[in-house]
Amino acid sequence: MKKYIPYAYSESLFEIDPDFFKKIGIKYIICDLDNTLDSHKQEIPSDRTREYLELLKKNNLIPIVISNNTKKRVDKYCECLNLLYIPRAGKPFTKNTRKFLKTNSINQDECIMIGDQLMTDIKCANKIGIKSILTENVVNSDQLVTKRNKLFDKPKRNKLKKQKLLINWRTIYGRVK
Repeated sequence: MKKYIPYAYSESLFEIDPDFFKKIGIKYIICDLDNTLDSHKQEIPSDRTREYLELLKKNNLIPIVISNNTKKRVDKYCECLNLLYIPRAGKPFTKNTRKFLKTNSINQDECIMIGDQLMTDIKCANKIGIKSILTENVVNSDQLVTKRNKLFDKPKRNKLKKQKLLINWRTIYGRVK
C-alpha cells in the first residue's frame, strides 16, 4: 500500500491555498487534467480552472498540466493557458514525466503532483519521489479506461481512509512552520 499513500489529501485542488505550496518548498504544481482540473468532456479550461491557475502564477508558482490523454486533447485544452504540459504521460510509468523534468531542469524536490487517482497519479509521483495530493473527482463521469482503474482505486482509497493515511492538506499546513 505504501506506493499509494499520498503526501496529502484534498477534496479539490481548488480549495488548496497557494501559501501551502510555498510553505512546503514547492515551486511546480503538476496537475492531472481529467477529473482533477476539469471533466474529460471539457475541451477548454473552465473559468474556475483559469482563475485558480492564475492565482498560482500570481504566487510565483508554476502550474504544469499532466495527462495520459492524447496530445491532441491536451494541446487543445492547454493552448490558451500558456503553461508547460505533459501529454500521453503514461502514468503510473515514470519515463515521460522524468524526461520532462530533466529536459526542463526541474528539481523534483520542488514539485508536487495532484490527481484524482491512486493507481496513476499518486503511484507515479511516489515512484519518482515527489510529493503528491489525492483529490476527489470534479465530476462523476469517467472515460472507460478510468472507470476500470476506479474499480481498483476505491478499495485502496477506503483502506487508506480507514487506516487514517489520507491526511488533509490543512492538517499538514497547520504543522508546517
